[in-house]
Amino acid sequence: MAHYAMRPTGEDYNRLVNQKWRGIPREQRLPQSDIEAQRGFKRLYRKATGRKFSGTIKMTTGNRHTWCRRGVWSINRARTSWHHSGWPEIIHMVSHYVVRNHTHEQLRLERDLTDYAIKNGFHQGKLAPKTKPEKANQ
Repeated sequence: MAHYAMRPTGEDYNRLVNQKWRGIPREQRLPQSDIEAQRGFKRLYRKATGRKFSGTIKMTTGNRHTWCRRGVWSINRARTSWHHSGWPEIIHMVSHYVVRNHTHEQLRLERDLTDYAIKNGFHQGKLAPKTKPEKANQ
């Protein structure tokens, strides 16, 4: 069977996606607030689908996956699976929403979304809400 017809291997994912997160501490891979996770998700969704996200987002915790169920996206910003957590988990699940199975198309999309997130500083808190400076009492 030709290589392009085969499913991507774990080595392919390590080379094209996981290696890009190496050197970024685990704490930085996690969105620090729900607002930050929602903003990042919306940008990733738009990048992956070419459409603005107009649905409902529900923040969740515990062992729940980031996924769309009955038209509602549940986002778990701190879920840890055996190989993903935080931004990598959100990116992986968005790529699977667009391309269901582990295919080379899904891997390329996950790679592109990872590049986009890192380039735009998702892990550096660039999506965090801006804090207003306190006014000095006069």
